[in-house]
Amino acid sequence: MTTNPVPPRNAPLTTEYLAIGGLRPMPGTPRHHPSSQIRALTKSFEAFGQVLPILIDTEARIISGHAQWEVAKRLGMPEVPCR
Repeated sequence: MTTNPVPPRNAPLTTEYLAIGGLRPMPGTPRHHPSSQIRALTKSFEAFGQVLPILIDTEARIISGHAQWEVAKRLGMPEVPCR
């Protein structure tokens, strides 16, 4: 088993665009988003684009931004900003 290096504290944050198909939800994520929230977020994406990056770990598992990921998939976005 390989381990991923942990970046030092206060390391600069970088945002990169990753293929939507390369991301996956964190196993055991308890939160589920109601369809009304997904619809509202879809309208926001259509009006303003994706404003915040999806937070991922070193294995491209989503830590925060599951609803954004779902909306991006529904809208057919090929890649999304991730941090």
